[in-house]
Amino acid sequence: MKLIRSIILMLLIALSCSKNDNSSLPEESNEAVAVKLQFPLNNSECTTGVDQGADRILVGFQWAIAENDLYELVVENLSTNQISRTNTSNNSAEVQLEKNTPYQWYVVSSVSTSNSKIESERWKFYVAGQGISNYAPFPADLISPEEGANYSEDVQQLILEWQSSDIDDESISYDVFVGSENPPVEMVASDLVEPTFEFSTQLIGQKYWQIVTRDASGNSSYSKVGAFGIGDETGFISFEIQENGTTYSAVFEPESKEIRIQLGNFQYEKLAPQIVMKEGYSVNPASGEMFNFHDDLFYIVTDPKGNETRYDVIIESGQHEVESFKVQQGNEIYHGIINSETATITIEMGNFDYTNVTPIIELSNRATVEVSEVAPMDLTTPATFTVVSEIGTSKEFTVRAPIGMSRLISYFRNPGFEFSDAGWEDIGYKVFAGSTQYIYATNVQDRGQVTIELVNSSGNTFPLNNFRSSYFHQHSLETSSSTNSFNTVIPTDLPAGIYTLMIIEGSRIKTYPQQMEVINDDRVIRINSINKTDFVRGDTLVMTGVNLRKEFMVKTDGEFHTFNEYVYDLELNQDSTELRLPISNNTYNRLKSWGGTNEKPLAIQRSIEGYDYKLNSNVIYFNVN
Repeated sequence: MKLIRSIILMLLIALSCSKNDNSSLPEESNEAVAVKLQFPLNNSECTTGVDQGADRILVGFQWAIAENDLYELVVENLSTNQISRTNTSNNSAEVQLEKNTPYQWYVVSSVSTSNSKIESERWKFYVAGQGISNYAPFPADLISPEEGANYSEDVQQLILEWQSSDIDDESISYDVFVGSENPPVEMVASDLVEPTFEFSTQLIGQKYWQIVTRDASGNSSYSKVGAFGIGDETGFISFEIQENGTTYSAVFEPESKEIRIQLGNFQYEKLAPQIVMKEGYSVNPASGEMFNFHDDLFYIVTDPKGNETRYDVIIESGQHEVESFKVQQGNEIYHGIINSETATITIEMGNFDYTNVTPIIELSNRATVEVSEVAPMDLTTPATFTVVSEIGTSKEFTVRAPIGMSRLISYFRNPGFEFSDAGWEDIGYKVFAGSTQYIYATNVQDRGQVTIELVNSSGNTFPLNNFRSSYFHQHSLETSSSTNSFNTVIPTDLPAGIYTLMIIEGSRIKTYPQQMEVINDDRVIRINSINKTDFVRGDTLVMTGVNLRKEFMVKTDGEFHTFNEYVYDLELNQDSTELRLPISNNTYNRLKSWGGTNEKPLAIQRSIEGYDYKLNSNVIYFNVN
């Protein structure tokens, strides 16, 4: 019995000792963990990556695995200060970088269950450059004063501190620049061997400082520009606008109560500055609000005591763009098409002399143009002019008004083709020798001086007969269109074969790669003559030619009308060389209702095997009175 009681007691003790107790297990953390960087190594030359061409390489970044949900890889080009950001849930990522360039990188870790974020260390490295055996020192990191620090006007001395390194382990020296301009241009110390300098403050206001680091081989690098203030507290730490990977930082003028910012060549209509204020200060409008920076803007700063100060925004524009380019000739206005990326302007103009053209140019805000290069222009060849921004940046634009052809069609229901600088793999268009073709051309000065030629594979040329031409122009406030049309005839004795086309006006020539096949065999239809051009009721229209058919088409007011033996009393002789159409009352009334007495084009069509469209004969013209 005692033995049983002992066993029961031992079981109870064992159960009490094995009770679930998770109090000793660590609680799940909601805090992000800073990762340890692994590659590229700190202060090293990176030679590993996938080559992307002459000046770029795809570099892989890696860091240690940690208890985080998301990582943001931040890579900064230390030469241009451009930053790339890559989000990933992995512990690695690839970024395309420039060769022979210094970079800094770090990783921002975050967790999804909280807003916790933390940065890793920051490492620097050089991307290897082909044939480079010695690299410039890394740009110096500015340590003190802290960015945006403000000191009493009673302060007479400040200690400037920084740090830098050189992957070639060469001795390095420093030049110190301090001044009221951004970037500073006044050198206050040179050839320092220690990364510190005692600066004597003299004038109150915003100050900027920068360190130039040099190695024994003569290579140099420039740090970022730091800012601090002496007296006259503004409350601003930074006022920045980021655009196209570049950060533009403002300069604060306490005495004139101005925020001065120098911007680049981009649109200013929708910009949202990021503003950082010192503790106790607030600004209105707030950071991140979007404005048109062409407008007169100002910000109100409230200090810790509730005092308000107005700061006007002063823009120094880096815009050097052309907003509009047009030419006016009489009542006609021609608008250029502007391609800002390629700095080209293409314009279609009418029939006048292009050697003495004075354009009307509208520029981006506060930009100027070198007028001596603009008026007048000779647009028979490409002409250039330069636009200069308020801060001196510039862009050279090239204006072109090239002669060219836009489209070729047969008159009756054959779509033809559009001209372009890209060729065809297959022959896409077929015509009969002797047929009429309609060609639309642009930028023709004098239609009477234009020649359109066919070119065979041997380079031999065959001029087309331009027997009619016309011109059409229309314009709005922003666009315009100017087109010349040429009625041309393929030579009747042209050898069958494959041809391309070119257009010539004096020394201006344009060739196109589009090919067409000319057919000159027993399938050709041709109208050699018409007995007269003006018909009245009771007359007979008589055509003579080759391979004539009891069917033809007339076009009036944009509509096509088919004449055949089932509707009209068409008469065709036995050898198909003469076709007759009596102008009966019925025929006369129909022709009269189709455009009245206006001239009417007529052509005969036929199908050929292996081609989706009908081929046309030459076109003749007649009317009814």
